[in-house]
Amino acid sequence: CTSEPAPSPPARPGPTNAGPTSAVPTSAGPTSTGLTGTGLTGTGPTSAGGCTESVDQLGALPNGYHLVAGVIAVPDDQVLQLAPSGERDPAAKLFAKWGLVVRTGETVQVAVGDGWAGRVRVGWGNPGAPAASVRITACPTGSPPQTWTAFVGGTWVAAPACVPLLFRAGGRTAEVRLPIGLPCG
Repeated sequence: CTSEPAPSPPARPGPTNAGPTSAVPTSAGPTSTGLTGTGLTGTGPTSAGGCTESVDQLGALPNGYHLVAGVIAVPDDQVLQLAPSGERDPAAKLFAKWGLVVRTGETVQVAVGDGWAGRVRVGWGNPGAPAASVRITACPTGSPPQTWTAFVGGTWVAAPACVPLLFRAGGRTAEVRLPIGLPCG
């Protein structure tokens, strides 16, 4: 656990211009959300090449971030601040803005944990649209391309909670419990 606020990657205004970014712990977790065919899946906004719109490319992981599933970096365990989202979806009433960092060249999936699809949404890109599961593709930009790609977005919730998110990449799955509006544990 980290006691100092976690810096976030540079960010454009998020989907709702909600507040600051912060924290998350990791653990192994289940691999299925049962969301196929629910209409709750999506991708971040993409360019013509199928790449999710990113905010920055980085040569190293930002301070205050740790790896999940080998190619995804999320903030450490600070409680994420909530702000009203303005969304009509009851599961997306509040928004916690935080940056997702993905190894350049990778495609990852982020999904809400089993049993949470009615209370939580995620999204990254410019703007990220709230969904129960999203696919993010981190394409290289610039010359030379950097190791990590940063995305603006975050998590929408019906109410403050310790939210399980599933991160999938390269055949690996990891569950992260995200402290949104209140601490986990």
